Amino acid sequence: MLDLSDRLELVPLGRVVGSMARVQAQGRLLLVGAAARDIHFTVLNGIPLERATRDVDLAMGVPDWASFLEFREGLLGSGDFFPESKVLHAFRHRDGTLVDLIPFGGVLRPDRTIAWPPDGNPVMTLPCYEEAWATSIQVLLPGSQTIHLVSIPAQALLKLFAWKDRRNISRGKDGQDLWPIMRYYLDTGPMDRLYEEGAHLFGSPDFDLDSAGAWLLGRDSRKVLEHGESPDDLVVEAKQVVHP
Repeated sequence: MLDLSDRLELVPLGRVVGSMARVQAQGRLLLVGAAARDIHFTVLNGIPLERATRDVDLAMGVPDWASFLEFREGLLGSGDFFPESKVLHAFRHRDGTLVDLIPFGGVLRPDRTIAWPPDGNPVMTLPCYEEAWATSIQVLLPGSQTIHLVSIPAQALLKLFAWKDRRNISRGKDGQDLWPIMRYYLDTGPMDRLYEEGAHLFGSPDFDLDSAGAWLLGRDSRKVLEHGESPDDLVVEAKQVVHP
């Protein structure tokens, strides 16, 4: 387990997770989004990244919709969370933190989408959250709270597929979020592996370290997909985002 219990900048996150834990959820809670990215790059590696929001994005593995809705009612009944809008996944914590909670697991349909109750609208595409969970890192937060942290390669995949799903709605946003993950991936530790696994890249006349880091990130993201049932299908989808 990664011990970050002494990091003061993570106290608000620990507070939110603690409030959720008191509801006694049966689901698997996975930290994704900007908060997860900041832990990997800024908290662990001292890489300053501009952050436009203090929101917390979470994914929750549940067996069915009834379990998710029961947990949602528990959050609202706890006095610590309030509905942020009419959508079922948006909450605001009593300290002002906006929380977005997306279910995966048993609510996924065969085409890797979820359809929100009661009328099946909206439909969201969630292609590799099980794989992200399988490769996540357990973290100890301030307040003795634990959560699973999405790995950097898995987060890159989530952003890539979100870009595909929302490119006509939030034009450019997901690509902008993906860029610093690719740009600074080597600075998070895998530089030595680049010399071993990507030795052939150094002989290229147009060698670029940033591009080499993106190549290694893609290689590691491919390994994440191997934890799922249809990795080749997802690889094809990912390539379609990069080369539509």
